[in-house]
Amino acid sequence: MKGTIFDIKRFAVHDGPGIRSTLFFKGCPLKCLWCHNPEGIGLCPALWYFPTKCIGCRLCLEACPEDSLSVQGEDPFYIAIDKKSCTSCGKCVQVCPTGALEFDGKEIDHTEVIAELLKDRSFFEESKGGVTLSGGDPVLQPEFAFQILGELKAEGIHTVLESALFCSPEVLEQFIPLVDLFLADFKVFSDELHRKFTGVSNLTIIRNITYLLHSGKEVLIRIPLIPLHTATNENLTAIADFLKSTGVPVKCELLNYNPLAVSKYRLLNIDNKAIEGLKPFSIEQIKTWEEIIASRGIEIVSENQ
Repeated sequence: MKGTIFDIKRFAVHDGPGIRSTLFFKGCPLKCLWCHNPEGIGLCPALWYFPTKCIGCRLCLEACPEDSLSVQGEDPFYIAIDKKSCTSCGKCVQVCPTGALEFDGKEIDHTEVIAELLKDRSFFEESKGGVTLSGGDPVLQPEFAFQILGELKAEGIHTVLESALFCSPEVLEQFIPLVDLFLADFKVFSDELHRKFTGVSNLTIIRNITYLLHSGKEVLIRIPLIPLHTATNENLTAIADFLKSTGVPVKCELLNYNPLAVSKYRLLNIDNKAIEGLKPFSIEQIKTWEEIIASRGIEIVSENQ
């Protein structure tokens, strides 16, 4: 079975317990304005350009059959990619001598993925770690994810799924026996704002989170703190009240805003004004929000404690 991924991150320590290898799936059903991994949104591999690697040979322009590449500026110049006409044929990548043009993902066989992940078995065993499936969102390639998780479980490897849980109940039910820990991303409680910021309703997400919390599986609710979008007293209080209303013990983690995605948008030739000028929050501010959530009887998981 084949699927599409964009990275395998080794020695990850924030994607579940112990030392982990995180497999990043291409494709996400949400289109969050602030997406930290924009290369994971699209299901199909796309080109991105590294200006600092470019030596100006222009072989890529000659190789492109669709004339999708053009030079902007003089010194320094920049190779612009016309996403509408680019067919991702890869001819420009093949002739680029420095790797200035690359695809942001690749199709890969599940056996190759498993072989690569199992190279780190000794680290998993010593640290009580394992493998985390992230993205993008693995729920957009469920069969590929099921195959990988099933083989990892057969090898005795601890498994984690990081997901926004925008999927059908049937898909979620198939993940449950294959996953030891769910990292459930919950961004916005207001359905209207969720549609505005992510492009989809959150009703499916709320239903799936409720189901998971009552399933007996280990679940950690993760809330990304995005200035002007998710990081408001109103939103965080609403999420906390919802989690309390489920009537089951809940663990929650607040994730500070990470500005590193800005450089990724530049590499992908994407102009994202929604994240311009956004900065991480202070530890003091995060602790204030953690106290709001903890006051509802929710256990806080935090690096600040």
